[in-house]
Amino acid sequence: MALVRVTKKGQITLPEDIREAKGIEPGHVVTVDLEGDRIIVEKVRGDVVAQTAGLWAGKAIVNYREARRAADQRRHKVLA
Repeated sequence: MALVRVTKKGQITLPEDIREAKGIEPGHVVTVDLEGDRIIVEKVRGDVVAQTAGLWAGKAIVNYREARRAADQRRHKVLA
């Protein structure tokens, strides 16, 4: 476990060993979600980002599950 400080802008720095273990590099997208009293940070797979490109213009992606669902719906529309 690592302790990190939250800046006044609400930012944190992911520790280097965690970034390396999960392959998170500058420019990668992560989701932030709540599960009870835990804050969950997950790396977003590249295909979700590509599939939802433009879909979220002007909107914040609420969580990975929402982005995945939207990508699946978009793919089904294209295939139909």
